[in-house]
Amino acid sequence: MLCRKGKNVVNEDQPPPTKKCKYLKTKLFSYLEAEGSSSNGKDDDEVDHYMHLPCLKMKANPLEFWLKEAQTYQFLSKIAESTLGIPASSAAAERLFSIAGKVYCPERCHLSDNKFEQLMFIRPNISNFINKVISFLFILNYVIFNVLSQIK
Repeated sequence: MLCRKGKNVVNEDQPPPTKKCKYLKTKLFSYLEAEGSSSNGKDDDEVDHYMHLPCLKMKANPLEFWLKEAQTYQFLSKIAESTLGIPASSAAAERLFSIAGKVYCPERCHLSDNKFEQLMFIRPNISNFINKVISFLFILNYVIFNVLSQIK
């Protein structure tokens, strides 16, 4: 059965592709040696063992796999946990770009970098700040009203 995934057409009847062990070992974890951290043989064995597993099906949930295999692959499951925690949606980034387009418009093209960063910080957070101020004022009003009513 052919399935459309973005711009790609995926045939779900075919088996998943095989893992590329050589690429993973040489490229993906090369930064560990570059930082001067010692290579742990247990971690290498864990990567080798994982690389010889068959790939998950397209419909499989990778988070469930890593939760289930956390004891077997302690090193890799920590990496997967931090990676899978990244939101797949680009809505937040698109929202920030939209705000940036409104802040850095032709009328304001002479903004300094520092001022632009300040405005970009304030603009998305201003409604949260206003809500907190309003909540604080309501609480303050409630406390003052109760204190005044007890004095009388």
